Amino acid sequence: MLKKLLGEEKGSVIIMVTIALVVLIGFTGMVIDGGSVYLTKSRLQNAADAGALAGVTVSSDDSETEARNYTKLNEVEHGVNGTTVIAEYIAAAGTETTEEAYTEDEIEEMKADLEAELNDMGDQDVIAAADGYKVDISSYTEGSGDSRIFKTVTTKTLEQIVDEERALLETWSDLDLMNEANQYGVYSMSWTSDNVTFKTNKDYKGTCIKAILETSAYQDRFAAESSTNYRALVIQEIVKEIDALKNEKIVMTPGNLDRLKVTCTRTVQNSFMSVLGFKNTTVSAFAVAENSSWAGDALPFINLDGYPSTEGEELEAWNKVGPGDKERISNDDLIVSPHRIQVDISDEKITFKKGKVMSKIKDPLQNIVVVGKTVYLFSIKNSEVNNYKKKADKELKNGHEIDLEDIVLLECIVTEEWDGTGSDVISLKFVKAYDWDENVFKSAAGDKPGGGPRLVE
Repeated sequence: MLKKLLGEEKGSVIIMVTIALVVLIGFTGMVIDGGSVYLTKSRLQNAADAGALAGVTVSSDDSETEARNYTKLNEVEHGVNGTTVIAEYIAAAGTETTEEAYTEDEIEEMKADLEAELNDMGDQDVIAAADGYKVDISSYTEGSGDSRIFKTVTTKTLEQIVDEERALLETWSDLDLMNEANQYGVYSMSWTSDNVTFKTNKDYKGTCIKAILETSAYQDRFAAESSTNYRALVIQEIVKEIDALKNEKIVMTPGNLDRLKVTCTRTVQNSFMSVLGFKNTTVSAFAVAENSSWAGDALPFINLDGYPSTEGEELEAWNKVGPGDKERISNDDLIVSPHRIQVDISDEKITFKKGKVMSKIKDPLQNIVVVGKTVYLFSIKNSEVNNYKKKADKELKNGHEIDLEDIVLLECIVTEEWDGTGSDVISLKFVKAYDWDENVFKSAAGDKPGGGPRLVE
């Protein structure tokens, strides 16, 4: 009986068919679901490539939006069907912040430097510096135009000052005079009968006034009032303008802003494989693009003195071109990261500011200003330079805005290392000029600055 049972083959076909069916479903699932995963991976990769290339060409504020716009064009839309599209700059260890451009110590140092510079200048240069800082000095000068001079020193004799002060004190009440005399240590109880009014049998009020006027403190004040140094007053008014830098901000971005990583992720719903108990598959693809195109990159200076027309000629970018005069872009227009400085030109203007470029830009500049490296410098058009000079129609003063129509972007090569010291001069070699045309900078041949974005991973 046992031998008969062991030799029985009924039902074995069902087992074999079941096993074969499971294997067939597995292979079918691998083909269909695996193919779906492969196709999704391919689409995500194409979308990530497109998003990274697009996002790295715009400002850091707009990079993720631009990247997602381009992944959507490649059928990968953030937030749809469990899809995410994330854009992040490589080495961006933190978030973008808006900070005070200057510390209190930096402002005080600049004020001291400016005062020292102004004290070494001639009167006409001091007057010109006041104009540049938009300081009203009409009450300190006489004459008009280039013939303006400081008012002559006003001198009074000691007798005149004493007489004026005596007349003023005589209008005071007895009690106020007593308090004043007590403050200067010359009060006498013998002058009064009730500590409120002076005695009437003698001119004790006059005696009190005379005692006050003869104190050394009053005499020192008389000497100071005997002359007015209008030049010194103007210098102090100019120096006060540096305090306005307390309100200036700067956008600081961690990371180098050179490479953008875009990651696209989507969950693929299994069909056949779910029958066998396999969970849905999460597929991810990423791409890293490097920005070699121009996206507002520039040194934080404005060239106001004209520029070469022939490739290879030398020029210089100045943080400081003379006493009290700085050719720089407002910190409010800058986006700064360790290896990049961008200028926000979204309003099609650049703001000219006086005052040194602050220490927060020094380290990024040293990373940028390297011999042989390509940098960009904003400059007034040669045809417009004279219009921006002193007394011209568009004379630049502190805080004035320059329309991009009057600006060119200069492509240059760094020719000398720069350490941010001395006269703050950056030596450059001119390569090409780009004019502002239809909301973009273009060369005469129609090409744009920079070499365009490229994928690096």
